[in-house]
Amino acid sequence: MVSTAVVAVLMLTTSLPLGLLVLIGLPVIIASTTLLIRPLQAKQTHMREEQGKLTTIAADAVAGLRVLRGIGGEDRFDDAYRRQSAQVRDAGISMSGNAAGLAVIKEGVPLAFMLVVVASGAVLTLRGDLSVGNLVAFYGFTAYLQAPISTASNLIEQYTRAWVGLSKMARILAVEDPDESIPGDEDEPSPSPVHAPSTSAEESPSSGDMNEDDWWAHATLRDPDSGVRIDAGRITAVVAADPDEGASIARRLAGFDPGQAMVEDRKLATLARDEIRRGIYFLGADAQVFSGSLRDDLLGAGAPMRRPHGTTELVVRDEIAAQSLVELPPPHIDDPRDPALYAAIDVADAHDVLTSLPGGLDGVLLEKGRNLSGGQRQRVALARAVAAKAPVLVLVEPTSALDAHTEARIARKLAVQRAGQTTVIVTASPLVLEECDVIEVVDEQGTRIAEGTHRDLRHQAEAGDPGADAYMRIIDRRMGQA
Repeated sequence: MVSTAVVAVLMLTTSLPLGLLVLIGLPVIIASTTLLIRPLQAKQTHMREEQGKLTTIAADAVAGLRVLRGIGGEDRFDDAYRRQSAQVRDAGISMSGNAAGLAVIKEGVPLAFMLVVVASGAVLTLRGDLSVGNLVAFYGFTAYLQAPISTASNLIEQYTRAWVGLSKMARILAVEDPDESIPGDEDEPSPSPVHAPSTSAEESPSSGDMNEDDWWAHATLRDPDSGVRIDAGRITAVVAADPDEGASIARRLAGFDPGQAMVEDRKLATLARDEIRRGIYFLGADAQVFSGSLRDDLLGAGAPMRRPHGTTELVVRDEIAAQSLVELPPPHIDDPRDPALYAAIDVADAHDVLTSLPGGLDGVLLEKGRNLSGGQRQRVALARAVAAKAPVLVLVEPTSALDAHTEARIARKLAVQRAGQTTVIVTASPLVLEECDVIEVVDEQGTRIAEGTHRDLRHQAEAGDPGADAYMRIIDRRMGQA
């Protein structure tokens, strides 16, 4: 600021007209750049949002590719991706005009202004009002004062990008915590904690008084919207003509979506969310894997808070790794829960994940499991669900990204591991269905139309039962697309 003021005084004392031209012209140019801020912000925000939608469509397709093929949805995905790509293109074209204007101001306007100053100085020199030396000095002064123009343009560009990102972050942070209850009827009473209710002799476990886990383990779940009933202690499959409807039923039974779902004689909407989460573990079709060690990912909410690595420790480890040209395994951590995690890995047939990561359970998973394949991510998520040992386990297409041999092994092991425990599996895979205790068949309207084991439903279909026939058509469609 001091040097700029000194240069301004020197220009005014050397030539008042030319000094005023420079000192008035530069602020006008800088002020003109501010006219581009608001429209550029709005268009960049719109483009970011459209890009996010496009990324979501692509990520959903990759995560559920096998399901997408199973229901013949490739054409619908292509259309959705094509339309959203056009939206991103149009948003980019719309933003390009403002971005180009800022680039012109940043690069072209200073040169044009310099030309105006030099031309004005040349006229004054020819008239004898300015010496050649002073003209050269004015050129230098003007070039020096152009720095604020470039700085202002860069600040506006960076400010616009930062503001767009900050606005998105602010919207995320402004989201209020969900209510303790599940959205349902407006007339529902406020949620209350789950306490094992008084039960009849037939309903009570043989041990007498029932704790919370025992209550969930012996509770029957019902979804009046579809008519699906989940008996306690059984592995129940839900086979839906519309895969989305099957997933919706699972989400209602797990307390994620509004509806009339019941546990025993109580609506899930009347129970506290934390209590539902302690009783029901839900694993959706999108396999979520979190960054950190494999052990912490499998432990989920039960993972302890780890001490963050200090900067010095990380630098030393990186330097040792660079000098030895080998990747150092992460520090080993002994955890008494490791045997249970190994058992869960065995059920999910995820041994290859364990061996592919340096350090085994201590191995590091990148953000969203980028260092794993789609099938590996799905099996890690399934292992985490199994390791939770929840009284009620709800799974949506847990083997959709796996080959038939792996799927069959997991189905057998899962049936053994969850024997006698309430388990709900939304799937149309015959390999999984053969291991289930009972199958609930749901039509396109979301209504239960048949019930039985896989073998019973096959025999009923041969006898002409319409509900069982619809079941076989769903299975045949799955087999034809596998």
